[in-house]
Amino acid sequence: MTIEIIERQIHNRGEVYTIRVQEKTVKILFLFHAIERIKKWNIKEEMVAESLLLPEEVIIGQSLF
Repeated sequence: MTIEIIERQIHNRGEVYTIRVQEKTVKILFLFHAIERIKKWNIKEEMVAESLLLPEEVIIGQSLF
């Protein structure tokens, strides 16, 4: 799967990334804290977006009901 960052827009709490994935377009708000960590750990934004949008595994937590 390919993740492509199409656009970045400044937001008062961070940056809004417009991302194309699997023929769909989504927007994700990366807060300033997340952007700082991405730079600190030298991680590509595409890698973070891919982890959020296309996880290898989803673990369902306990239900409240």
